[in-house]
Amino acid sequence: MTLLLAMCGWIVGGTEGLHQALTGGAPRPNGPAVAHETILRWFGARLLRPAEHPGLFSILADVCHRAHLARMPDIYCVPAPGDMNAYALGGPEGAAIILTEGLLRRNDAQ
Repeated sequence: MTLLLAMCGWIVGGTEGLHQALTGGAPRPNGPAVAHETILRWFGARLLRPAEHPGLFSILADVCHRAHLARMPDIYCVPAPGDMNAYALGGPEGAAIILTEGLLRRNDAQ
C-alpha cells in the first residue's frame, strides 16, 4: 500500500508529491507544505519577463522600493484567458505573484 501511495504521489506531484504522500501531507518544519515549483507546474504557470510587461514591472519595482523589500517577487502567468485573478506565494526569501492571462489582457487593454 505504501508503494502504491508513493507512486500516486509521484505521478501527481513529482518528487514533492512523493514526499507529501509518504509523510501524510504534514508540513515541513521551516518550509512550505508544498514547494512553489510544484504549484506552478500544476497550473502551467510561466515566468514573465520585464520586456513583456514593462509597465507592470515598473509598478512592482516602485511598490517593492517603497516597502523596503530586499528583492522583487517573480511574476508568473497562468493560462486562464477568461479569469481575472491574482495569487501570491511564499515569503520574503522566495515570493511569487501569479496573474491570470485574463487579468493581464484586461490590464493591457486599458
